[in-house]
Amino acid sequence: MARNSKTNNKNIRDNIFKITEALLLQHGIKGWNMDSVALEAGVSKNTLYEIISSKEQLIEDVVINRLRNNVETIAGIFRDESDFVKACEIATRHLAHTTYMYDLLILPQVFREYPSVKEKFDSISGKLSTSIHNYLNQAKKDGVVRKDVDNDIAISCITAIINHFLSGNIKGRKFEEQLYQAFSYVITGILA
Repeated sequence: MARNSKTNNKNIRDNIFKITEALLLQHGIKGWNMDSVALEAGVSKNTLYEIISSKEQLIEDVVINRLRNNVETIAGIFRDESDFVKACEIATRHLAHTTYMYDLLILPQVFREYPSVKEKFDSISGKLSTSIHNYLNQAKKDGVVRKDVDNDIAISCITAIINHFLSGNIKGRKFEEQLYQAFSYVITGILA
């Protein structure tokens, strides 16, 4: 039996993810339903459920897709930018922005409601740590990062900074700027 062409259409699926992400940012995880997504996406509820089996699956797909995109973006920055300091600046700006927009507003709700999403999120986050670890090793070989820097401690410092700012009361652009500044201190501290 052939599936509906709408269920195989990547543009429709991407649009559903975009709509869901906007709804998450505007209303959290409980302030909308699958009817809202179907209506905004211009598909029937039946078609939506052929594409995505449940609201939980939709939220998981959106969160994991967002994380994978961030991991790919940051890995790409480190891979493509030969200037270590510039790569770190670009990556930390990106990380500071996406941390505020997503981690602070959405992830705590998602993780409370759907613990299985956190497990998948943590697994993919580990891949980002591995990429940063490898990049730091290469930067040490190139003489850009001090040889005595322990990669795990540097990554733990970045994680602790993120957690500190996420638990505070700073919001919006100020959050991004202060988080970026804190990342900059770590980067400055590890330079050769």
